Amino acid sequence: MLYVGLLGLVKGYMAEKQTADECIKSLENRNEALIKEMERLRARVRELEDNHEDIMQREQDLVHQRQTLELSVDDARKGMQCYRCAFRYVLIIVTVVVVVVICVLA
Repeated sequence: MLYVGLLGLVKGYMAEKQTADECIKSLENRNEALIKEMERLRARVRELEDNHEDIMQREQDLVHQRQTLELSVDDARKGMQCYRCAFRYVLIIVTVVVVVVICVLA
């Protein structure tokens, strides 16, 4: 009878051990899956950081190009103002010459 009781106890411990082993194996598998997922996410973060740096550099380049274009437009406007002034002076001179010529011929 003692033997039967011990046999039942041993079987119970063996069943518990098997359940614990299965639980440990499941946790190890889950741990491995989490490690792989973490490595994948780290790689993705590095990729996003690289992309962010590239985008920031492109933004700086675009800002510089915009500033350069704005300066060029300002220079062109100033040049146009000079041409307008010069054109006015030429027009005045031509008008004066025409009036003088008309006066001389009349």
